[in-house]
Amino acid sequence: AGNDGGAHPHWPARFASQAWANGQLIAVGAVDGHNVIAAFSNRAGDAAQFYLVAPGVSTYSTYPGGYARMSGTSMATPHVAGAAALVKSWWPHLAAREVAAILLTTARDLGAPGVDPIYGRGLLDLEAAMRPVGPLTAPAPNGVDIALAGTAVQTSTALATGMRRAAQRGDLVVAGFDAFRRDFAVDLGATVREPRAIDVLP
Repeated sequence: AGNDGGAHPHWPARFASQAWANGQLIAVGAVDGHNVIAAFSNRAGDAAQFYLVAPGVSTYSTYPGGYARMSGTSMATPHVAGAAALVKSWWPHLAAREVAAILLTTARDLGAPGVDPIYGRGLLDLEAAMRPVGPLTAPAPNGVDIALAGTAVQTSTALATGMRRAAQRGDLVVAGFDAFRRDFAVDLGATVREPRAIDVLP
């Protein structure tokens, strides 16, 4: 975003706010160890919808001849680039716009609630970015997705023992897909319900 303490990112980071960028660009500001915007960091301004912050104050990094602590939005940006690379490496089918959307959507809100002109979308949160966004679903043969949250596997008396063993072996793990069609393992073994007892009346 630049290091002039300005209200808006510098170009080319400011291009992130342009319609032609198609949501594929992220402007990056710097925060300190307390997640407070650095005095030198340009703020989100008119690129707030596509602006993240990341650690960029006194960051230990490589330097000619060895290592040094440096500050700047150029120190914050590699955090976001690395996060984007990790998300893309796990789900190669994602387009650049989707990778950016995941990082922006899962950012930790800072400053004023919601998107604001200082912190934009907030602090990069890689842990949240690697978790599902939205409910997990599984495709059904009829083309309608099945929500996996709250789903239980109901077994019959005849199948109960086999289902319990399958659950113990981890054989009831299925793929669930989030809002970005990323796959996550969902273990339905923990949801196996025992068959209801049958009352035999005289």
